[in-house]
Amino acid sequence: MQEPEKSQTDSILGIDWDNGAPHARLFNCSTEAIQKVPLKNYQLSYRTVEPMTRVCIGFRADTGDNGNSSPCLKIPAKGRKCESCNRRESIFASELHHAHRRDRGSLSSRIIDHLQKPNYLYLAVFADGSTKVGTSTARRIETRLLEQGALLASIICETTDGFIVRTLEDLVTEEMGIVQAISTKRKMQGILQPAHQEEINENLGVAHGKVHKFLEHLAFDGSTLIARNWKNPENETACWEKIGKYPNSLSAGAHDLTLISIRGRIGAFQRSTEPDFYAADLEEVFGIVIEKGIFPTDDLSIQGQLF
Repeated sequence: MQEPEKSQTDSILGIDWDNGAPHARLFNCSTEAIQKVPLKNYQLSYRTVEPMTRVCIGFRADTGDNGNSSPCLKIPAKGRKCESCNRRESIFASELHHAHRRDRGSLSSRIIDHLQKPNYLYLAVFADGSTKVGTSTARRIETRLLEQGALLASIICETTDGFIVRTLEDLVTEEMGIVQAISTKRKMQGILQPAHQEEINENLGVAHGKVHKFLEHLAFDGSTLIARNWKNPENETACWEKIGKYPNSLSAGAHDLTLISIRGRIGAFQRSTEPDFYAADLEEVFGIVIEKGIFPTDDLSIQGQLF
């Protein structure tokens, strides 16, 4: 790729969870090397390059579970991904979402390979008390929950493959009204104004009881009811107890932040000059070329932000 005008520039391409710990995929624009950097206590001090420059955060090849994909790194015309990555990943996501409703003979080998693995059906609850139903391959279940920033989860059913688990997921949504996605906006609002822990526990417990009873009566072939609870290890980190929304956009200007904790894509940060904690969506900076270093930062207007 063409090197940006400024030297010593990087771009954060995304977050990987390795053994339960978050790591940034950090691209060095000068050497084109990519390294994984632990995000716990990571110093996010930088300014954005002007004019704004982006690199594609997509992948050149398979985006499945094998982890062998190579970063794309093209310059996208708009957004965070280039046109070819957007198109390929949209097609894959659409085919995957509808695979269990289609004749298997019409599916690509990539989709079939992806779905021919044991899967879990789970219920997850978030900071505002909202609950969702979801699916994951058995080996990625904890990583999947960390990626979403769930607080608690109940892994409720194991299936022999991904076709069965998606059928059950749809039935739970259709029959019980439990959604399959929680927006980042809602997750952020829950972090800023969290529900009481008793309400969060109760919401998950009630949903678990209803779904367990439904699946028990359904007795779907290829599925086995299980009871396994999960808790986000960052729940007890003190920074989440009183936190305000970071009022500046990470995608512009200069910032001097330390990442204290992370739930999904939402990080809890501190500025070097003050003790308060701020929440920001790290996706804002994904793919943007930044110059690392300490630079003058804008003042924050935080009145009414802290709870």
